[in-house]
Amino acid sequence: MNSKKFHGLALWVMLSLPLYLSAQQPSRTVYAIKGTDTLWFDHYLPRTASNGISVLFVHGGGFTGGDPAGQATFAEGLSKMGYNIFVIKYRLYLKGRSFGCETVLPEKMKAIRLAVEDTWDATTYLRQHASALQVDTSKLILAGSSAGAETVLNLVFNPFVKAGDTTYKTFRYAGLMSFAGAVLDMNRVYSKPALPLLMMHGTKDELVPYATAGHHYCDATAPGWVIMSGSHTIFTEMQKENLPVTLYTYEGKGHEVSGYMSSKFKEMDRFMQNAIQGKEQVPLHIIEKAESTAGVQQYDTSYSTTYYRQKVSLFRLIPDTETGEIIFLGDSITDFAEWADLFKNNKIKNRGISGDRTRGILNRLDEVIKRKPAKVFIMIGINDIAANIPDSVIIQNYTTIIQRLRTALPDAAIYIQSLLPTNGTFPQFPRHQRKEAHIDAINAYLQQLAREQRCTYVDLYHAFLDSEGRLNKQYTNDGLHLTGDGYLVWKKLLLDKKYL
Repeated sequence: MNSKKFHGLALWVMLSLPLYLSAQQPSRTVYAIKGTDTLWFDHYLPRTASNGISVLFVHGGGFTGGDPAGQATFAEGLSKMGYNIFVIKYRLYLKGRSFGCETVLPEKMKAIRLAVEDTWDATTYLRQHASALQVDTSKLILAGSSAGAETVLNLVFNPFVKAGDTTYKTFRYAGLMSFAGAVLDMNRVYSKPALPLLMMHGTKDELVPYATAGHHYCDATAPGWVIMSGSHTIFTEMQKENLPVTLYTYEGKGHEVSGYMSSKFKEMDRFMQNAIQGKEQVPLHIIEKAESTAGVQQYDTSYSTTYYRQKVSLFRLIPDTETGEIIFLGDSITDFAEWADLFKNNKIKNRGISGDRTRGILNRLDEVIKRKPAKVFIMIGINDIAANIPDSVIIQNYTTIIQRLRTALPDAAIYIQSLLPTNGTFPQFPRHQRKEAHIDAINAYLQQLAREQRCTYVDLYHAFLDSEGRLNKQYTNDGLHLTGDGYLVWKKLLLDKKYL
């Protein structure tokens, strides 16, 4: 075989190797020795330009098993995004035994307490060796999965310290991420200062309660019965105080959500970047719909109706004759208004299409951008919700819409208008009704998105509420759309805020 063929074959073999063979081999460092236990962490350096953020991760395993090596997918994924990752080994007090209902409560509490202590010791080691380990201690995120999530939550909201004990108060993490975790004492959550918190949890978790229940759903007579408060309870209480908490709820999912840190990289990155940059984060609840038994998500991704195609074809033929145009972009709630007449301003152009969704807006956004408007008012999403499109999909589409507008129209004023409430006492549009949780989740996200993308958030939602939390009957005759009086309320709000 000649040398050219040999080198070509060698190159082909190298390129054909499985990706895992080129994965980073983490370095291993001992951070503590406790009795017969040598405790260490695996360190994954950033695989690309460092973003300055470090993550200390605690693995799951029911306090009986688990190993840092099993977290390689998570660590590799974030290290490729510029993160500095530490995955710790901690004492498994119940190794070879069980964390189930048959294990007496004091033994369970000791297992959690030792894991909390070890995680704190690992944190202290990182702080003491920050320079050598490339750790900016002001940008250290704490994270955990399953038993590890319980560990990190109970470290931050610590039930094991006495009143006045400052052991765990000398350092504040930049953020906290929990995958299927729970706390032992909600009183500690109330008393602690605000800390940006990201949680992911399945509603059908059979081990760690999604709300408040017995851990492992043990009977109250069992030796290991203990009540724990899961992600939904934590979110609900923090939301009342408008604290920076984000919850991803996965309907119908079980404890497998504890492994989502190995796939939800965009969500984690977004949360951590916001936390580090000090961006104000409103309580945000994102609900992911369950999948059908056939494994196909139960929502319709189509957006292109006959009416949609008719309107888009017309929009693209209308000449751009105005400078400083003001575009109202959305669905039927936008489409049904005579905006130019309402404001006595011919620069206002109506780009609403009845029945449209976020995906439809994305696919016709070029027509809006090419007109180079001075202002864009957007309201979209209620039809997505009616079609059971997951909140996470709506959010991703909306984010892309705003990012494209902001990039293409850097000087334009962009107004993100909240979704309106609905009123289920009307028989029309039943698919749109009783979706308050989803409307609230999308509106909370839109407030945050507006801050991130230098847009203006327009809170129309509260302007149309009645005393029962529904779309006021004074402004609707079908529970979804607005009457003339409703559009006058909308007009007054925009004028009073000097948006127009």
